[in-house]
Amino acid sequence: MVALVAGCAAGSRSLGEIQLRPFTDASGLPAAFEIQDRRVLSRDLDIVLAGDGCIRGTFGLRPVEFCQRQGAPPGVEVWSGSSGRFTLELRADGVHVDGVLGTEAAPLERPLLATLPLGTGPQWDELRRHPALLAVAAASVGVHGEPSIGPAAR
Repeated sequence: MVALVAGCAAGSRSLGEIQLRPFTDASGLPAAFEIQDRRVLSRDLDIVLAGDGCIRGTFGLRPVEFCQRQGAPPGVEVWSGSSGRFTLELRADGVHVDGVLGTEAAPLERPLLATLPLGTGPQWDELRRHPALLAVAAASVGVHGEPSIGPAAR
């Protein structure tokens, strides 16, 4: 489930926080992510959408790199790089993502096949503008499957 946490994280550019957890682990503790302009931060993840259109940063001690590929149908984004690959589509019910975080060279296979509900607020507006950041954050905590209920964002 994707949920908004009340209040903002520290930092002058913070747009707010979101929480993510696998849909199959509703009783587990969610991971909190601070959303900034073109950046997502958590205890284990720090990624930025760079000016060249690539997402770079770290997941734990591993480097993260995805670049958007050209030639996708309208409304679809295809991302690939040294950290894996995924396709996303912004839909009325959220961001639909299919892919994997990890490659043969960096075998951190974190599958991602999910529709991620979107909430309201400036942090969600930022993730609507740059849904690939949400996809990488969701993959980092193992989100896969589909929610059994709608978005729990407040």
